[in-house]
Amino acid sequence: LFGVSGLILSGTIGPDQQSVALLDWFVGDLFGALIFGPLILAVLERARGRDTYAAKERELSRRRRAEKLAWLLGLGLSLLVLVVGSVSPSFRLALLAVPAAFLNWSGVRFDSLFTTAVCSTVAVALIIAIELPLGLPTPDAPGDRIAMTLLVTILCGAPVIFSSIMRRIRSFSTTLRHQNLHDLLTDLPNRRFFDEELNRVLEEAEDPVGIGIIDIDNFRLANDRGGQSCGDAYLRHVAVLLDGATGSNEKLFRLAGDEFGILGAGEGFRERMEFLRKAASGNRMAWHDHLVSLQASAGAALVPPHCSSVEALQAASLACKEAKDRGGDRLFYGEIAQIRGLPQRAAVQWAARINDALDDDQFRLFAQIIRPVGNSARRARLEVLVRLQEPDGSIVLPGAFIPVAERFRQIQKIDAWVVEAAVDWLAQNIGGLGWLDCVSVNLSGPTISDAGFQDRLVQIIQDRGVPAERLAFEITERVAISDLAAARGFVSRMRALGCRFALDDFGAGVSSFSYLKALEIDTIKIDGAFIEGMIDDRFDAATVGSVQNMARQLGLVTVAEYVSSQALLMAVEELGIDYAQGHALGHAVPLQEFSARQRDNIVRFPPDSSAGR
Repeated sequence: LFGVSGLILSGTIGPDQQSVALLDWFVGDLFGALIFGPLILAVLERARGRDTYAAKERELSRRRRAEKLAWLLGLGLSLLVLVVGSVSPSFRLALLAVPAAFLNWSGVRFDSLFTTAVCSTVAVALIIAIELPLGLPTPDAPGDRIAMTLLVTILCGAPVIFSSIMRRIRSFSTTLRHQNLHDLLTDLPNRRFFDEELNRVLEEAEDPVGIGIIDIDNFRLANDRGGQSCGDAYLRHVAVLLDGATGSNEKLFRLAGDEFGILGAGEGFRERMEFLRKAASGNRMAWHDHLVSLQASAGAALVPPHCSSVEALQAASLACKEAKDRGGDRLFYGEIAQIRGLPQRAAVQWAARINDALDDDQFRLFAQIIRPVGNSARRARLEVLVRLQEPDGSIVLPGAFIPVAERFRQIQKIDAWVVEAAVDWLAQNIGGLGWLDCVSVNLSGPTISDAGFQDRLVQIIQDRGVPAERLAFEITERVAISDLAAARGFVSRMRALGCRFALDDFGAGVSSFSYLKALEIDTIKIDGAFIEGMIDDRFDAATVGSVQNMARQLGLVTVAEYVSSQALLMAVEELGIDYAQGHALGHAVPLQEFSARQRDNIVRFPPDSSAGR
């Protein structure tokens, strides 16, 4: 509309021609927009979808060269049609939309220097073409010349402005992409880059691929000694050493924390990984007034082509963990089939199984009776024991999963589940548990050190309305030694609430007596190893007797563990021990079997093949 109005005002067409000119102009603009607009958008969208990681830069460069060649050809043809066309002048003006579209395409897609050079050349060519007798209308009036000059300036100047804007956008985009794919501390490719490259390498590989992980053994020591700044400098120093030792056929990445990843060809990968590990070990880094030693472990896995990237990375991680477990400062290398057989893999699978059990409520509470010995008027006690129920209904004993839970820091969640389930059972059956003195729960070191667990425990007891004295906690010497101050704080807080405590496996360690003095304990559970041998071994019998005498002097209750026969039960009774626990008195059974309606039949519970201690 504006273009046709300009033609009328300039006298190029008469009022009787405006409808035809308007239609011609509209058709020309529509032609340019419909033909070249979607093409430009398609090219931009395709480039944006594929322009992801540096591994595809070569392909993108080839596509850009082809695009530029097609662009030059299209621009030349559009200018040729504009010059030699034999249609009306108004339609020639409409055809300017075609080169304009190409020039704007250049401003969006190509660099500023190229766009400026092309636009300047086109502007000069159009001015010359107008002046030459080539069939184009020649403006005679000064106003027409000014209008034509402005038209050419806008036609060729706008793409230059677009190009300058796009250059800034591309520069900012490139910076963001680099930051997105590289570690800010070491400037090495990061974990995201590693995952993308690993997938690409495994998909394209025809031969086995080497995947390695290098882990800094003493990074925490350096970080603790010199602070976070020292740790950062340490990682940068290691990154420089590894980067300098990495071969042309290998790629180095920083995965996380103090872990670096390496991708390379499978042939000779073991030797290359050992070379890289040594490059990061055996050196010293100066930090202020002291030297920080460098030591690294490495794991390397040889994986077949088209292997799952998840399984490949897991194999390398397990290999590195195996190297650290064997003392560190070494390389563990193996094919993926060999690494699958490592105990580490079984531990990882168990860790996942534990998470599933917690999420799907697959843990079960069992309990074993702790009976008063002789004609004592004491009430019985229960020790609750956690079990894991498999989907087929089979029961897994805690020895299979508790060590893994402790290693992967899942034990606190298990302890919290056990305590809450035990308190819920007490709350539901408290009216019919006159025969029961208390329920004992085993706790781990990390759990008693967790202030959040203590707060939650207090809240659970108060919310359920269970008398705190009906709840007892068992801790071992190993738990106490892990953090004695935390153990003392936990015992003190829970005893103030009314809970009771037992020192489990007493006598198993050399410091049992010192911990007995340090902790406020109500009950001593004598280690079952002494109980089992007390009939035939004089030393075991003397040890049990001395513990019993000491407990009596201190006013503590004693429990004999692992009482597996009537002969042992009689020996325990002769020594005056207060309680006995073991298969001779009852196997571990589901806690619900101790409900109030069955309280009179607990003696006759049949032995259970899934019994605990």
